[in-house]
Amino acid sequence: MTVWQLVGVEQLFTSDFNQKVHALNDKTNSRLEVICLLKKQKRGAVKFKTNTALVQATADNIIAN
Repeated sequence: MTVWQLVGVEQLFTSDFNQKVHALNDKTNSRLEVICLLKKQKRGAVKFKTNTALVQATADNIIAN
């Protein structure tokens, strides 16, 4: 079980960010719409497994998949 709390979500997206959703009806969400949606989900708990592999690492960044 993983539990999270969302803090500082405004810093995750650039001012010109928008989300494009391709589904039955294509939709674009603005930065503000995405932030508001995330803030509504203040706390949560989910069960999931992840697998990662380190692809490349330097002093400045790490790439994993």
